[in-house]
Amino acid sequence: MTLKINLISLPTETVFYIDVQSNLRKLNLLFKQKKPFDKLEVTQFVNNRNKLEKALKTFKIITSENNERTVNFEKGKNDAIRKLKKYFERLSQLKNERTNIKKDIENVRKKSWQNESAFR
Repeated sequence: MTLKINLISLPTETVFYIDVQSNLRKLNLLFKQKKPFDKLEVTQFVNNRNKLEKALKTFKIITSENNERTVNFEKGKNDAIRKLKKYFERLSQLKNERTNIKKDIENVRKKSWQNESAFR
């Protein structure tokens, strides 16, 4: 029986959100060798399929949580931009209304001065 092992490189933990990184570190500790630069000698086949499947499932959960946060971040960012646009549109409207009110007040003052000067 030939056993083929495909080694994959995992993404660095810096691509994950900080609070998700701790979960990834816990997962990495399960498989860390004590001496990483020593040659790995396989003397006997150890069936650790359950452990590997559990680790893979955990990794998928961590990755999906990180991806979901990214999607939610984009949604939150877009919502914030939309709210800011509405705010500044309303602020501009209020400034225009204020300017118009000031003009109206000035016109009323001018008319009242004209009326007062007409009676003198």
